[in-house]
Amino acid sequence: MIVCFRCIPQLPFWSLRLFQTRMLTNTQSNLDSVRSQLAGHAVRLVAVSKYHPAESVRECYEHGQRNFGENYVQELEDKANQLKDSCPEIQWHYIGQVQSNKIPKICAISNLFCVETVESEKHCDAFEKDLAKSNSSTTLKVNTSREEQKGGASPEEAVELGVYVKKECPHLEMNGFMTIGSIENSDKVPNPDFDVLADVRRNYAEKVGVPESSLELSMGMSSDMDTAIKQGSTSVRVGTAIFGMRELIKPQWSLSLQDMKKVEESSDEKHDDSFRPISMKCGVFEDSKGSAYIEMGKTKVLVEVDGPRESPSVASQRGKITVTVNEENLRIRAQLESAISAMVHLDKYPRADFIVNISILSSSGGELAASILAAALALVHAHVELLDVPVAAQVIYLPQTKSYVIDPPSPLPPSAISITVALLPNLNQLICTRIIKGALSVSESREALSFACKQSLRLYPVMRKSILSAFQNQVKTPL
Repeated sequence: MIVCFRCIPQLPFWSLRLFQTRMLTNTQSNLDSVRSQLAGHAVRLVAVSKYHPAESVRECYEHGQRNFGENYVQELEDKANQLKDSCPEIQWHYIGQVQSNKIPKICAISNLFCVETVESEKHCDAFEKDLAKSNSSTTLKVNTSREEQKGGASPEEAVELGVYVKKECPHLEMNGFMTIGSIENSDKVPNPDFDVLADVRRNYAEKVGVPESSLELSMGMSSDMDTAIKQGSTSVRVGTAIFGMRELIKPQWSLSLQDMKKVEESSDEKHDDSFRPISMKCGVFEDSKGSAYIEMGKTKVLVEVDGPRESPSVASQRGKITVTVNEENLRIRAQLESAISAMVHLDKYPRADFIVNISILSSSGGELAASILAAALALVHAHVELLDVPVAAQVIYLPQTKSYVIDPPSPLPPSAISITVALLPNLNQLICTRIIKGALSVSESREALSFACKQSLRLYPVMRKSILSAFQNQVKTPL
């Protein structure tokens, strides 16, 4: 199942100041400020409370806010249970990825008002079955940018899916359409993605014979809600502008520095379900613009970053990444350039060039994944703004036993199929996929990629702690 999680942060995720201090906000005054922007418009405000405590939700509720959005089922379930007595009129919007096995849990949420990310008939049928005795409405998520990496229905499919809900799902209310919009169009006024969503609503209304005004257009977030409202949005999803910057990882992913030390000091032996010993250092050379060093087992990678620097050869309004790598590892250079370019906020650096020098000092498997991780740390050390800090991992699939091995040392078994992935966790976006030494069926490929992505997420807290450790002695300054 392909899903869409292409959120655009209002501020860069990984700037130096974010590590020096966490933004403190006055939630109620922020809420008033957002409401003032919506004054005079018939627009519902959905306060996105992802990663924020239930107390922050309660504070907004006591200030008159009733609609709240959550991306994760477990977090929504926990908050709904905590607040069901003190916030009896709260209306929850589920705005995250819909997984079929989680649908019964979603349906059991107290005060569930709307599910905004239904994208298939399979989802509709499952919700229909479980919501037969509830009053929840359903909003379809639409891919208006037609990007391959994004999920949701295409504009044409969204219309047909809406018809399916109306005709085949009597216990679901066809409430409208939702889009996040592409990052490429996020700064455009008007935003073409919002125009496409309006066309989807118009086409659906004509097809089923209902007024357009009876259907919701859920579009616009903290960074683009003004544009969305001007283009007809009836519901905006606002998080950062109300609650401030979020903690960027789930609390249960947190890894203490003491735990990290244990990882670094562990033996070189590993089980099939574990990574080799990992050591990371963000900032190796004091006189370097940006540097990092990673050991994954016996694979050792050193990265230095030079830039940004103005380059007459770069005519684009976006910066350019150039990677240099050892001659014996030139085979992965193109993939490294592509992955690193995807993680850097290049729109912030027009006509600028970055040189990322990657030295693979020792090779023992997982060189591509280790190089991507080290490059990210070096870029952060150079104070380069990233869209998100990536995670990356290599796994192998053994066809004979139909089993996987995480982070395997080389040489690989002759029959092994190697899968390397890198992704931006907060955006749920793959930035690198490499499958070698074999062929996989479509179903096997999906399973292998899903497994590799899930395992790579285990490295996120280690990356985070490495970065925090590099800056923890910096003088703290207010944002």
